Amino acid sequence: MDHFAKPDDELAIAQKEGKLHRNFQGYSTQAECDLLAFGISSIGKVDDCYSQNVRTLDEYYEALDKGHLPVLRGLQLDKDDLLCRELIGELMCQFALDTDRFAQSHGIDFPAYFGREIEELKSLEESGLLEWHGQSMLVPIKGRLLLQQWVPPY
Repeated sequence: MDHFAKPDDELAIAQKEGKLHRNFQGYSTQAECDLLAFGISSIGKVDDCYSQNVRTLDEYYEALDKGHLPVLRGLQLDKDDLLCRELIGELMCQFALDTDRFAQSHGIDFPAYFGREIEELKSLEESGLLEWHGQSMLVPIKGRLLLQQWVPPY
C-alpha cells in the first residue's frame, strides 16, 4: 500500500487478512460506507453518488441560510464506474485480482470488457511493476508504491 504502518496497526492487519478497503479518502478497515460532507470544498459519498460542496464560506453560509444544501456539483456512478471502482479497490488493497472470479461475479468477459486497459498495462508488465499468473493480475512489491500513480482515484 502507499502508506506505511507498523505490523500491529489495524490497517496492516486488515491488509494481511484480505479485509482492507479503500475509498476516495484513503484506506479503511470498514467496507463501503456513506461519507457525509461538512464544510467548504468537502466531498461526500452516499451510495453511488459523490458531491462536492461550494468553495467559499460566503457561498456555504448563503446556501445554508436559504435552507439549501451547499453542494456545488455531484456525480452518480454508472454500472461501468462501479465495476471499475471495485476492481481498483481490489488491486489497491490486495495487490492482486483473480480476473476469472471477478468476471464471474459480474457476468462479464474480462478480456473483452477490459481489453483496452489490459493493453495499456503492458508497459507496466514489461517494467516488472505488474505480473500475470494465469488469470490473476498481481502487483509485486516493487510496483506497490507506484500503484496509486497508475490507477484512477475512485
